[in-house]
Amino acid sequence: DEYILNDEASLLPIYLQNNLQTTLSVLNYLGFKEFVYELPKIKGRFEKIAKNIIVDVGHNPLAAKVIANELQKQKQKIILIYNSYADKDYKEVLSLLKPYIKEIQIIDCDDTRMVEKEILRETIKDLSLKVDDFDIINMSEENSYLVFGSFIVVENFMKGYSQI
Repeated sequence: DEYILNDEASLLPIYLQNNLQTTLSVLNYLGFKEFVYELPKIKGRFEKIAKNIIVDVGHNPLAAKVIANELQKQKQKIILIYNSYADKDYKEVLSLLKPYIKEIQIIDCDDTRMVEKEILRETIKDLSLKVDDFDIINMSEENSYLVFGSFIVVENFMKGYSQI
């Protein structure tokens, strides 16, 4: 069954609307026929923290695919603030996001499990994408940013962002 989502839910990214539809279907199957739901604030999943900054803790090709579907709706390409664990398929993630990326800025993450910066830099260059080190977001710029790559990436970004 498809449920009519409330106004708040209809503003969610499509993949989160689909997740909500699944949840409502399960509740219906379990016998909860009529209920009112309130959406929790979902932190770190395509979360808009400023008019031009979105953060998402996704880190695999499936997450990149659903993010790409959302980015497809935007009028301009994004600057991706990114890093990845070495054991993740970061090349596939970046390939899926490539059509929507203007530039990638590698954020430092002090964790031995992260891919070596030079290997990540070469992977990005092999995809013909512009790459730089992340420093700070200039809030006066008209760029759109996506912070993506894992919890540690978003956490490191938020530490610096909260100091702006």
